[in-house]
Amino acid sequence: MTRFEKMEYLFETCSEKFIKDCTVLQEMVRWMDEDDFTKFFDNLCHLWNIDLNDEEDEEDARNEFTVEDDEFVFTVEEMTAIENNLMIPA
Repeated sequence: MTRFEKMEYLFETCSEKFIKDCTVLQEMVRWMDEDDFTKFFDNLCHLWNIDLNDEEDEEDARNEFTVEDDEFVFTVEEMTAIENNLMIPA
């Protein structure tokens, strides 16, 4: 059975409340990692012309840097201070 056939089976078999409450979607998302969900979300929004809040995303991109090796998130001000070898009070 393909994933599409499996989804069709769930829609035919599950209660209307189960489908209407998006329980299927919630369960699928629980099994995805962040990367998979981001790809799914971006693709879904693109295909269905769902407007994203670009202002918020742009602001986040301007104000945060991720250092993947250490898994820290820094603001622009913190990065500037680090670059200038300054200490920032906590």
